Amino acid sequence: MDQQKRRKRRGKEPEKRINTVQYILEIAREKMEDPEVLEILKRSGKDSEWFSKNYETLRSKFEGKILAIKNNDVVSEADTVEELLDKLEEKKENVGFLLIETIPPKNLSFIL
Repeated sequence: MDQQKRRKRRGKEPEKRINTVQYILEIAREKMEDPEVLEILKRSGKDSEWFSKNYETLRSKFEGKILAIKNNDVVSEADTVEELLDKLEEKKENVGFLLIETIPPKNLSFIL
């Protein structure tokens, strides 16, 4: 029995799946070459590094808050995601271009 008949018998259509994956990879490749996307990724990486380096200072100021960070600066903070999104909307900030981080309270424990 040839491969095509076996695939049909099993009810799988790998060609569609492969085409979808190829399409997604093609779009991702195009986006990775977009200078604006590359700049956003670089800035996000720098913001993440800044957040890590300044975590203790930020923790003392923003414990229990959710932060929006852009260009090594906290552009907004809130107690809930909804509140943060409202504040960012008021400031006309595009949340897609921001690093969003949380600073949990000291007494909060995580079980991994």
